[in-house]
Amino acid sequence: MKVLRPRNPRQAIRWYYRRYLLKGASKGANLEDSDTSLSVLVKFGSFFNESEERAFRELYLKARYWQGIEISKADAEDAARLWRKMKR
Repeated sequence: MKVLRPRNPRQAIRWYYRRYLLKGASKGANLEDSDTSLSVLVKFGSFFNESEERAFRELYLKARYWQGIEISKADAEDAARLWRKMKR
């Protein structure tokens, strides 16, 4: 069964971030419940391109914590583009 990306841009970015966490864990990173997005960035450093990973994290932070700011469809498209590049 294929899981479809959410239509809401904020949720779509978080959906891509979840894929990122799963991919990093499958590559051998040991994630803890207490890990922050910054500690995940450090743990996954050898698995993904750093500049793409940092840009991806910024989109995630915006979608996850900046509730007063509108997340656009373009933001979700940027997250999708970055994720496609990172998972190669």
